[in-house]
Amino acid sequence: MPSGQTTWETQGTGTKDYIIEFETAKNLNHEYRHMSAFGALSKPMKMETGPGYPEQGKDVAQSSCIWTKEISAGDEVRFTLEQNMRGAPTYGDAPVKMGDYLAYLHANIILNKQTTPATPVQEEMSQHRVRRVLSNPQSNIRHQLVMYLNEQYVYDILDAFWKGASPNLLEATAQGGRALNLGLGAGVQVSPQHFLVAGSGFVSGVSGTSAFETNINTALGGLTDTSGDKFTRSFIHNLRYAITEKKIAPTVMGENGQGKWYCACDPHLLARVTDPDNSLHQDWQQSMERGKMNPVFGHTAIEVNDLVFFPEERLKQYRWVDNSGANVWGSNIPDKRDLVVSSNVALMMVMGNGALLEGHSGEVRVTYDEGFHGQGKSIAANVKQSFMRTRWVPKDGRSGVVLEQGQMACAFYENGLDFGQP
Repeated sequence: MPSGQTTWETQGTGTKDYIIEFETAKNLNHEYRHMSAFGALSKPMKMETGPGYPEQGKDVAQSSCIWTKEISAGDEVRFTLEQNMRGAPTYGDAPVKMGDYLAYLHANIILNKQTTPATPVQEEMSQHRVRRVLSNPQSNIRHQLVMYLNEQYVYDILDAFWKGASPNLLEATAQGGRALNLGLGAGVQVSPQHFLVAGSGFVSGVSGTSAFETNINTALGGLTDTSGDKFTRSFIHNLRYAITEKKIAPTVMGENGQGKWYCACDPHLLARVTDPDNSLHQDWQQSMERGKMNPVFGHTAIEVNDLVFFPEERLKQYRWVDNSGANVWGSNIPDKRDLVVSSNVALMMVMGNGALLEGHSGEVRVTYDEGFHGQGKSIAANVKQSFMRTRWVPKDGRSGVVLEQGQMACAFYENGLDFGQP
């Protein structure tokens, strides 16, 4: 270690005496986030303080599907939502009526650490040049770390949307998690509040209760191989109406200032859109030129009725499975990369403004370990980040009052067109 350095993460007596310099870590952080469409749909939040704001200040978010905050101290951050003004207007010179109270709602997110598996640094001279290896964009080791962190970034987002929080928050404390309680007990998943099932409409019930989970299970188990239970043009029109009904605010991305909703889809749903025999094919062709202006066009997105649909390959791994009456989204196996789900229920994530919350430390820290006799050096990266589905609660802590107004889950019967199970 450099002079004066006691652990890998502390600074030595020199100005740059870290095993891995932090500038390199920050570059890695930006690189892995923007490899997916979700990275393009994520924006940092700002904080303003002033008269009339809560003591912690008020969040001023850029319009985005994922609101991100960098946590520079401690392990917890609070997001604040000021509800929209509501009430009837006053006409003429009549006395002005008092509108609904502009209540503040809060959502807290806790930071937790994730570490990649260790990968060997091959060859002795590469081991001596480990700093340069990591800072070189063409380096194989750097590429492996970036690819792994990007995969985990997407898996955490999918877990947060479907289960309520990323695994590092839901796992038991014995497994290094936070055992977060979202309403059904420590570490128990809570499905999205607005759940729209093709052919049967919204699932009834209150999110965060066992009865609601049962109703979801029943509705998804009733999907069959009929046109009404599949992704069609008529469903898109119904979806647009449902978004308005549930008051899900759009996201304004780019410079054109038009609000849109971004929908991550099981890739087989998008395959159905481009099928020439399907009613959606004409809409898809008309959307191609218009879709070039949206920020995820490079991910083969299409746009219909201000809804931007883009495929997410890993959503196939989150297809619904009934486990003795319990809803399973994906699996809790240690490595989802090995997961294959055989199910005819395909999913769609409808994301409005602030659909998900993310807390992170703003850096990737890289460590290396040297084996016995100076042989077998290996390297690993760790990040501090956590995701949660946006679930707002009143500032006075009242129980049973939760507002989910940023997202909607959709489910369809999908057998994979003519190319079999995923």
